[in-house]
Amino acid sequence: MKKNGFTLVELIAVLVILSIIALLAAPNIITLMQNSKEKAWLSEVKEMVSTATYMYKTNKDVDTIYMKNLTGTIPVTDPYGYTYVIENSASDNEFSYFKFKEPDESTSMGKREITVFIKSCKTDNSGKKCHYLCSNDGANLKLTDIGDSCSIS
Repeated sequence: MKKNGFTLVELIAVLVILSIIALLAAPNIITLMQNSKEKAWLSEVKEMVSTATYMYKTNKDVDTIYMKNLTGTIPVTDPYGYTYVIENSASDNEFSYFKFKEPDESTSMGKREITVFIKSCKTDNSGKKCHYLCSNDGANLKLTDIGDSCSIS
């Protein structure tokens, strides 16, 4: 007699093996996707810091560059699909900005400090959710600067 296929036991064994592999791989894939979104956001913000730094250098009378002044050079949404908060509205008392502070002239080795405060939000069925990127060192942004809340003095 000729055998034309797999037995039920063989098919179940293959399904069990594939499901074990999927269970082991899923957390790594989810983490990889999260890290790629965060790295993409850091890359976007570093580009914005570069643009804000150029604007600051050309007009040193202003020490804070607001994100609304960067329009045309920034994307509308962050990699998570949240919309950047660039205008102050009645419902939002926070808006995104880049603040520059020159080194104290008494120290010859000081460097410019760049404070970054970026807020992006979206509203869905569960309400309004926001992400923040906050750092007192805009030149060296890290993944730890991204979160669901922050406070910058």
